[in-house]
Amino acid sequence: MLKKLGKWNLLIFAIILGLILSFINFLVINPSKEYVNAGFVLLYTGAEKGEAPNGQPYSVEIIRSEEFLEGVIEKAGLSGVLTADELVKNMAVRGSYPSDIIEQIKSFDSLLISDPTRVVSVSDYNPTTFGITIYNEFASKLNKSQLTGLLSTLIEEYKAKYQKLYGAGVDWVNVDELYAPGERDYMQTVELLTARTSLIDKHAQYLYEVKPAFSNEGVTFLSIATRAQSIISSDLQSLSAMITLNALSKDSDALRQKYVYESDIQKRKLEALTSELAQVETLINSYDKDSTMYFSSGDNVITVEGKSRPTYEALIDEKTRLSNGITEAQISIRDIQSRIDDLDATTEEGTFDVSVLETSIAAAEKKIDELIKDFNDLADAYNEEYASTSTIRSTEVKYHGKSLASTAFIKTIIKSEAPLCAIALVLILIIGLAGELKKNSKKARRKAKGGQPDTEASR
Repeated sequence: MLKKLGKWNLLIFAIILGLILSFINFLVINPSKEYVNAGFVLLYTGAEKGEAPNGQPYSVEIIRSEEFLEGVIEKAGLSGVLTADELVKNMAVRGSYPSDIIEQIKSFDSLLISDPTRVVSVSDYNPTTFGITIYNEFASKLNKSQLTGLLSTLIEEYKAKYQKLYGAGVDWVNVDELYAPGERDYMQTVELLTARTSLIDKHAQYLYEVKPAFSNEGVTFLSIATRAQSIISSDLQSLSAMITLNALSKDSDALRQKYVYESDIQKRKLEALTSELAQVETLINSYDKDSTMYFSSGDNVITVEGKSRPTYEALIDEKTRLSNGITEAQISIRDIQSRIDDLDATTEEGTFDVSVLETSIAAAEKKIDELIKDFNDLADAYNEEYASTSTIRSTEVKYHGKSLASTAFIKTIIKSEAPLCAIALVLILIIGLAGELKKNSKKARRKAKGGQPDTEASR
């Protein structure tokens, strides 16, 4: 058979056989996984420390949440085709460090804290580059276009969610669940409105420090913060005083229980602070006597080296902090007790027109809603200029599947062809060597017969 194929035909046969085996292996026996991948990069200073642009802790885990993925599936037009549970099981989100992480670490560190003995580890920092891969293991539910569109939608939805969570704005959907007044008692309503307004004040002040000159149609973050503080100090505090002085409540018994509960919490806090202060004062008084001191805080025991000025100053600072905490707790207890006394003293019902209070609360809510609208408009303008362009950048979605032009198929060909071609080349070499040996044998026989032609050859 080898003679009929010829020496070099063996190599051609091996190549053809390798291609056939590659097709069978790639498409039938071990088909390559169909998947799409893309990613995004965080571009702002502080990402390596796990911080978001607005100073909050950054987490990529929102991408895996059921609520987020359900919204992505609906936006991609795949509701009823795919579930959030199926998607999360076949999706990988991986964080990685940029290739120049060491240079970045050096640039992030201030020269003022430069220390030749300091050990810097990559584990001290957080990933700034993230890759997202979706594998099409959905029982062939999605075609190439749908799979690619799904990841594209996920990336865009995440960037929109990212701006709400970490940009200048506030995710009011979640905030409203916590701070919406709803059917609450008067004092609870005012407290929640105060918390909501304080949230705007906090965000506005932070963003003013980041971009003091930023404005939109004459509105600045400083003006937003000033308005928020004014609402708290004027409107909401007046409402609080009105409720307290007149002991107004939709349910007096429930309100009294709430005050008693808050008072008990402050009393326990006062006891703990008083105990800690006594320990610190003991340490200060024995400072000159002991070289080593032990400070107990709950289940922890802290060893403090004595006979040094910094240690003494630290103990004094701790005493000041505890004393201030004790004073605040005492004031809070007196304030709560005053509210309880006012509530107990109210014996005649209907002495105060509650409609005046309800009208004032409605007016405060309207003022806060207007403040939120102005803040949101300013935040959207800020995100458009900064957050959406300078803090996060996504990469193009790439498809990987059962393509005969893919790298995976080329690798399969190489794996199949390499051993077959090697065997073919060895056989060719053996055939060549056998032929040469046969020729040399004939020459040797002719030479041994004195140049007479070989009978077999003559025949």
